Amino acid sequence: MRKFFLFLAILMLGSFACTGQSLFSDFDKFFGNHVRDGLVDYSSASKDSDSRNKILQGIKQFPYDEKSKEERMAFLINTYNFFVIHELSNHYPVASPKEIPRFFTEKNYQLNGKKYSLDKIEKDLLFGIERDPRFHLVLICGAKSCPPFYHNTFRSETLDKQLEDATSKAINDNSWLNETDESIWVSQIFSWYGFDFGDLRAFIKTYRPDISSSKPLKFQDYNWAINHIAAIDQSVIASFMTPSQLIAKGNWEFKSFQALYSEKRKDGFDQFNSRSSFFSSFNQFTYGAGSNLNLGFDLVLKRNFQNDFVSSSPFALFNSDNIQSRVDTLTNAEGDVLRRQQAQGLSHIGPKVKFKPFSKIPKLTFQQTAYFPIQKSVDGQWVSFSQFFYDQNLGSRASLFLELSFWTVVHPDFNVFPIPRSFISYFPNKYITIYGLVALYGEFGVGTKINLTRRIELELLHSQFLENNGKRAQTFNLGVRIHP
Repeated sequence: MRKFFLFLAILMLGSFACTGQSLFSDFDKFFGNHVRDGLVDYSSASKDSDSRNKILQGIKQFPYDEKSKEERMAFLINTYNFFVIHELSNHYPVASPKEIPRFFTEKNYQLNGKKYSLDKIEKDLLFGIERDPRFHLVLICGAKSCPPFYHNTFRSETLDKQLEDATSKAINDNSWLNETDESIWVSQIFSWYGFDFGDLRAFIKTYRPDISSSKPLKFQDYNWAINHIAAIDQSVIASFMTPSQLIAKGNWEFKSFQALYSEKRKDGFDQFNSRSSFFSSFNQFTYGAGSNLNLGFDLVLKRNFQNDFVSSSPFALFNSDNIQSRVDTLTNAEGDVLRRQQAQGLSHIGPKVKFKPFSKIPKLTFQQTAYFPIQKSVDGQWVSFSQFFYDQNLGSRASLFLELSFWTVVHPDFNVFPIPRSFISYFPNKYITIYGLVALYGEFGVGTKINLTRRIELELLHSQFLENNGKRAQTFNLGVRIHP
């Protein structure tokens, strides 16, 4: 009987050892396939769901409490870095980990029978074992200014040597530590975790002894752009940006969107000779107030030309007299009266809020705008505008975007107009997006977005409506988006 229990014990220990070895082999393969030169290929990692699911299962089954201190530390470093890649792959394409709400604080990751956030894995588990400042130089956060991804999976038997090697490479990388004639510029990580590093200059000189002992240490700005492997893909990621994305905390965006809606209808004078055109200039500013909160406002200028019975051009309202409001009438032989009306000016100001209501559905976003009338002679309506945005990737060069909006005119009757719209986008290259639009009320159109520079995007859209109740309508749209 004693031999039997001894056999079971040996079998269990062997099983635990095999579990750890298998997991670390899976780490080797996964990192080897998707990490190169310290950067991550999120495009390929996002498609490798089988490997990611296998590693997730291996992490859950890892016998954490049975392992030595060195084995647990190596496991936690590899696991943390894998979770970062896994989460960004789930949201790819994404421009920054800061665009994902609660990226570091959400308890999404299961190990040792519990759920942890990235922060808890780092601060409670890893640093709970040992407060080694070198850990800060091997944990990646998914951003350009994070440490470069170490080229090998960390293992207990070589952990100290690997930590030394990774720390030396980071500190000797000029993007992390750059000495100029005046100063020594170092990563913000040394500022955030200064307590762990102690005498920072002494710590740095351990790995880079040639730096000046007298020049002041200054901290670089932190680049939160995703640490994607190919710079060319950063422009492609910019093309993927849709209204379902939140602006990262501390960032901002300005968009000026010019929309001209024009319709012709049968009016009793001459079939399809009366035209009404409505021009709106939406000037929108948005600021990333938090990891899951955008705040901003819209300024809306309008120019309306109703029942233009003189010109057949939808652009005639831009040639009309520069006056705030005007009403003309025309009477035909049967005595029918047609009123021609013009108005222009600052019509509304609209404060707005935007957030992701459900952390489990990261690509669903809600935005609420309240439009308050400024010049009632232009448009005196109080409007509530509620919008739901959702997008889904369709491969590496296409995406589906859905919008459900509710335009509510606030008065005693509370008229609510639901406006569902869908967009299919295609990305032929890193500069251009081409998309098609289909919406309720028979609207369909084609548009394009062009990245003129890294900070400026141009958008063009033309749409038409199917003829309905003797009315033909179309829109002409021009937008410019500017971001830092």
